[in-house]
Amino acid sequence: MVEWDLHYVPMLWKTWRYYRDGALLREVWPAAVKVIEYYLGQIDETGLVVNNGGRHISDWPPYYRKVDQDGKYLTVQNLLFLDDLRKGADLAAQVGRDDLRARWTDAADLLAAAINRDLWDDQVGAYIDCSGSKQRRTGVSALALYCDIVPKDRRQRVIDYIERDDKIFASIYLTYFGLDALYRYDQGAFVNRIINTTKWPGWGYMMKKGDGTVWEDWTNFASRAHPFNAHLAGTFIKRVAGIDLTSDMIVIDPHLQGLDWVKASVDSLGGRVSVEWRREGAGLTLALEVPAGSQAMVFLPGGIRQVTEGRTELSPRGSVEGVTMVAGRADGILLEVKSGRYNFRAEYQKL
Repeated sequence: MVEWDLHYVPMLWKTWRYYRDGALLREVWPAAVKVIEYYLGQIDETGLVVNNGGRHISDWPPYYRKVDQDGKYLTVQNLLFLDDLRKGADLAAQVGRDDLRARWTDAADLLAAAINRDLWDDQVGAYIDCSGSKQRRTGVSALALYCDIVPKDRRQRVIDYIERDDKIFASIYLTYFGLDALYRYDQGAFVNRIINTTKWPGWGYMMKKGDGTVWEDWTNFASRAHPFNAHLAGTFIKRVAGIDLTSDMIVIDPHLQGLDWVKASVDSLGGRVSVEWRREGAGLTLALEVPAGSQAMVFLPGGIRQVTEGRTELSPRGSVEGVTMVAGRADGILLEVKSGRYNFRAEYQKL
């Protein structure tokens, strides 16, 4: 069957994380349980979800780097269900079903192990499209990276495989997951390059053609006004500007590789969250607004020797009102920030 039902749980999880509407979560929770329990029933002795026939969509549209779906176990389907189990376990905790939280967490661990055992090609350094397949489509490995299933010792091999021909690695559906993952693993230089090129395939190519819309696929064969393929805008806000509203508090964690400035804002339940990042000389500035009644965790990336807010230097032992330096690390500094407007400057270590 088409795996759209596997998107129900992640959509519910994102809705809960944004609105925190417990009544809505409890109302639709039974449907989430049905989805997860159905797919648990489709797992056989290998620990993988069995391809039950019918129509599947591992990527869409299927005209570009088409994913093989002829095997008994489909890698995309198993990865999507893994994501369901993990997000479902989080939702189960919110509705007081610790029994389901524990069971689904254990099931996710077992499924992840089965995928890494049976659907991984160690010789190539990539995930196979499905059991018995000769194909290793880059989009499938990008989804694995998104689902946080790739062991640390395999991660760079998977990234190298995805980026090996320096172009868009999948059709628009798997690209949605892959771009998020690549930014998260600090591959922004690659992502920015494939986004901005005016050569086929990609968004730059669409813009060059002058339609003023985003297409359903890279070939302009299907719809020429397909809003889903504007998902890139959301990725820019969450991963480049770094505004993430799906955690317990607002998270600001940018990925600025190759960029001189980024400016973005998002309306949260508490009000507008806005950031403006700029590289200035040997430093990085951040103009930040956190709405009333909210808190944010702010990550300032890079090898930093000093951070100031306004004219006041921050340190673990002293802070300005509303700002606490939680931790200083080799890859940056973490701040806890209460509501208000702030102007931070981070000075980098001299090389």
